[in-house]
Amino acid sequence: KAPAAAKGPARSTWALDSKMPDPPPLTTDQIKEQARLGCQSQRGSGAGGFGPMISKDKHATHCFERMLENEARMSGEWTVFYHSYSHAALLYEVQAAIAAVLF
Repeated sequence: KAPAAAKGPARSTWALDSKMPDPPPLTTDQIKEQARLGCQSQRGSGAGGFGPMISKDKHATHCFERMLENEARMSGEWTVFYHSYSHAALLYEVQAAIAAVLF
């Protein structure tokens, strides 16, 4: 017997371990604005490039280019974290980003 279809709106994976409700879905205008702003990892960045160690390796350069292409393609609705943070470090980064907007 096939499993019953889920009822109600789709829930995020966060819903599996949290009692907090999901935020409302992004509007089409919000998605377009985020896509216009571009990748989170490229916002406010300076000269760009991958640095000398990556740039001198063709395979590594190719991998980083594909990675950034994927991020750009999904930038309207998603953000990408490239580091494995401890919980404390991730909270610090989020607090710093919020403070940058508020102050």
